[in-house]
Amino acid sequence: MQRETVPLFATPVFVIKQPEAEWHNKEWLDKALSLQYRKNGGNWASVETNVLDLPEWKLLKDVVQTELDLIVRDFYELDLNKTKIVITQSWLNVNNDSDHHPMHNHPNSMMSGVIYLNTGEEDAIRFTDNRFNTRMSFMPVPTMNQPVEKGDIILFDSQLPHSVDVAKRKEKRVSLAFNTFVVGELGSEDGLTFVNIENVKGVTNG
Repeated sequence: MQRETVPLFATPVFVIKQPEAEWHNKEWLDKALSLQYRKNGGNWASVETNVLDLPEWKLLKDVVQTELDLIVRDFYELDLNKTKIVITQSWLNVNNDSDHHPMHNHPNSMMSGVIYLNTGEEDAIRFTDNRFNTRMSFMPVPTMNQPVEKGDIILFDSQLPHSVDVAKRKEKRVSLAFNTFVVGELGSEDGLTFVNIENVKGVTNG
């Protein structure tokens, strides 16, 4: 007799490690903390919701766009001359000592991401698989803690629930989150699936 559990339909999470990246030095951290913040559930979010559109954040926006382009080309296997994923909104999050971020997802977005400007020891983002949350309550809900460090970029499906646990912190956890949407051509006319999304926030494909 042989038994096997087959993990079907894995949800990809893209992890980009850049320990030498310049956006987690003191200059970038001071720039992030100089913005105005508001209470956002269990932590703090910037009042500015288009941080990556600010001229002084262009370097980081270009880095994110490069990673999005690679996913379009290599994972979705789409033609970048016809289809792109572009940033729609971006904001900063700050977790102080004992702060947390409740479980949530990001509506009206295709992929979401987090860039870590400052982290503490054993920092992580928790992902939760809620596909079975309508079943009986005794069934375990799978979760995964993805460790994060300064300079990391994490990209994931916007509908994937995620959270940050309560933690004792000696220093602030500072991250920049963003949402995205598709611009350009998808599907095919012969297959009756064609759509051309020409413009998102004034960004035209091509």
